[in-house]
Amino acid sequence: MSRDYAALPPNQVRRSDRAVTDEAWIAEMLTHAPIGTLATVHEGQPFINSNLFVYDAQNQAIYTHTAQVGRTRANVEGDAKVCFSVSDMGRLLPADEALEFSVEYSGVVVFGRATMIEGEQAERALQMLLDKYFPHLQSGRDYRPITLDELKRTSVFQISIDSWSGKRKQVEDEFPGAFFYGQHGNCGRLSDFTCEGEPPNPPPPPPPRPGGWGVGWDSPPPPPGLPSPPPPSGGFFVFSFLFLPSPAPPPFFPRGGGGPFLVLVDR
Repeated sequence: MSRDYAALPPNQVRRSDRAVTDEAWIAEMLTHAPIGTLATVHEGQPFINSNLFVYDAQNQAIYTHTAQVGRTRANVEGDAKVCFSVSDMGRLLPADEALEFSVEYSGVVVFGRATMIEGEQAERALQMLLDKYFPHLQSGRDYRPITLDELKRTSVFQISIDSWSGKRKQVEDEFPGAFFYGQHGNCGRLSDFTCEGEPPNPPPPPPPRPGGWGVGWDSPPPPPGLPSPPPPSGGFFVFSFLFLPSPAPPPFFPRGGGGPFLVLVDR
């Protein structure tokens, strides 16, 4: 008799042999993942938003933010129940039969409720975000601290974690033919690094902006000696596109290095 999966707890993993129950491993992945995906719903229509985030182990919560107004805020105000996920891709695993092709992966899914936070709570959450992504810079020393006006122009969300689950597939290091995505010319065009076997084809750099260097879809890093562009004026730490260099690989897969991550802040 088939199981009624809809009746199972939301954090129950179907493949028990790949489920990760070690909460320290789950917390570690949430701590180091560079980008997360938030799922919200409005009148039965699901929405997802990929964004920067930070995990707060002390309060068992996740913080993320968007512009002052937008789809994410409207959805959360209508229905606080959300789902949040992070994932990491390991090696691709070829096989002798099409059905048996596979991939290494690790991932965490969080179930909880999202609420808007303000004041000191919001300031603390935003500072945690800055400290996660810019650990070498210090508020008050390298940049002006957060102001009350900036807080008013930003929606800060706290996702209170009700439950979570982890899942992982990893094979032996000597798996025949295993390789990382991008090693055989299949890295696509979403990144500005060169695939193995493809000739270099760097995009032309954008024209410099006053006081800094342009940042956009195909922008290279700022040339030596030029400062980074100033923060946008539309709100605190809110932008449309940003390439973040891959951080040092977490202890989930022994990566050979990755390309930039594309961050879509809000729609």
